[in-house]
Amino acid sequence: MEREYSPDLLFIELTKACDYSCIHCRASSISEVSPDEMKGYEIRKLLENLTSSMERIPHVIFTGGNPLLHPDFSSILMDAARLRLGFSVSPAAGDFLTVDQIFKMEEYGVGSISLSLDGTPSTHDHIRNRKGSFRKTVELANLIKSEGIRTQINTTIMERNIMDLPFIFHTLRELGINIWELFFLIKTGRGIGEEPISAQEMEDVLKYLYMLKVAGFSIRTVEAPQISRIEIETIRKGYMEGGTLLNALAVETRKLTGLDIFDLEIPEQYNPRRRIRTLFISSTGDVSVSGLFNLSIGNVREQNLIDIIRTSHVLKDISDSGRLLGKCSSCEFNGVCGGSRARAYIETGNFLESDPSCAYLPPNTIREIR
Repeated sequence: MEREYSPDLLFIELTKACDYSCIHCRASSISEVSPDEMKGYEIRKLLENLTSSMERIPHVIFTGGNPLLHPDFSSILMDAARLRLGFSVSPAAGDFLTVDQIFKMEEYGVGSISLSLDGTPSTHDHIRNRKGSFRKTVELANLIKSEGIRTQINTTIMERNIMDLPFIFHTLRELGINIWELFFLIKTGRGIGEEPISAQEMEDVLKYLYMLKVAGFSIRTVEAPQISRIEIETIRKGYMEGGTLLNALAVETRKLTGLDIFDLEIPEQYNPRRRIRTLFISSTGDVSVSGLFNLSIGNVREQNLIDIIRTSHVLKDISDSGRLLGKCSSCEFNGVCGGSRARAYIETGNFLESDPSCAYLPPNTIREIR
C-alpha cells in the first residue's frame, strides 16, 4: 500500500453550465453559470498550490458541464500555461467550440481535446437531446485533429447504445483517431434514468475492447478496471472467447471495418500497468475520487488539496486492496483491478464492497456466492 494517494489525473470541473442537456449527464448540467461556482482567482490559487506542494504533479483535465462557458476560461488556460502544467480540455461539441477557441487552446499548449460520441447519428442525437449533434461532433473532431492537437473520443456505455460500439469504432477509424475512452454508466446525476449494462454484458464488452487494444487502439475504461483481468486471462489462454454479445459485436465490426477480432494474434506476455489514479474537483470545490464517485473527501476552498489527500481515510482505504469486502477481497486480480469503487458506493452504500458489475467469481469464493 502506498503511503500517500498520488493522482495521475486531476479533473477540474470549471462549471456545471452547458449548452447541452444530455440524458446521461453525471453533472446534471444547468443552462447558466452558478454564482456559487469557483471563480478564476480560486482556480488560479488551486493550480499554484498544485505546483508548489505536490511532488508529482498530475495531468489536469478542465471539464464541465462545458468548461468553455466559465467566464475566466481563457485566463485559467493562461495560468496553466504559465505554471507549465500539463493540461487537457473536455468541451461540449457545440457552438461555443469555435475555430478561435481551438486556436486559443492550441496557443496555450493544450495536451489534448476530448469530444463525446455516443452512438450512431440517431442514437447520439437522442442522448445529446439535439438534432445534428453527431455531425457537429465529427466536424469538430476533424478540425481539432487537422490542427495537430491530440484528439480523444469519449463514449458512455449503457444499455441504449451497447450495439453501437462497432459503429463508433468504425467512425474513429475513418477520422484517423485511435484514442478512445469509455465510461461505463453509473446511475448518478441525470444518468439515474438510464440503464447500465449487465455484469455479463460488461464481460463481453471488455473482451471486445481488449481486442481493439490488440488491434492498436489506445483504450481506457472508466469504472471498469476488470479489463486488466480480462487481458491477463486472455493472454494465459492464448485466444479470445466470449458470449453471444461478443460474437454480435465481432460480426458487426467485421461488417463495418473488415477487421476480424478473433483473427488477431494475442500477445504472449501481459504488460502490467499501474492503475491510473484520479481525483475530481467540482465547480464548488468539493473533492472526490472521480466525477462518478460522489462522496466528498474535502473542499479546496477550505483546505489545500495536498492536505485533503494526506488526511482522507477514503483514499487510504481504496489504496489498500486488503480492505476490500466480498468477493473483491479474495479475488486474485484485486491488485490490478480492485473493481469500481464508485459503482460499489452508488449501488451498495459502501465503497469497499464488491463491484456489482463484475461477473467473475474467484475460485475460492464460488461456494459463498448464491
